Amino acid sequence: MNSINDVIVDLADNTPRPGRLCPLLKQDNNTLHVGISAGMGNFELTPIEDCKPLVADAIKQLYETENLVPSGKARSIYPGDDLFIRLVYKE
Repeated sequence: MNSINDVIVDLADNTPRPGRLCPLLKQDNNTLHVGISAGMGNFELTPIEDCKPLVADAIKQLYETENLVPSGKARSIYPGDDLFIRLVYKE
């Protein structure tokens, strides 16, 4: 991804696919994380601070401007793990 627009295009496309960005909000402390589908049922979870600056800045900005909104119920990524709620892009 080379621009904020590239991040927005990726977030707006909900097609299940490996490499798709999935912004998440951790429920116990309201921190942003990014999940990435690795395919074959695998999912990588990274705190926003550990993401590439372009991705981190874009997701923070979109969340603050309410273009990323909570969707669905909070759930754990892995059994017994912390609860996260998915954030989806809305224009």
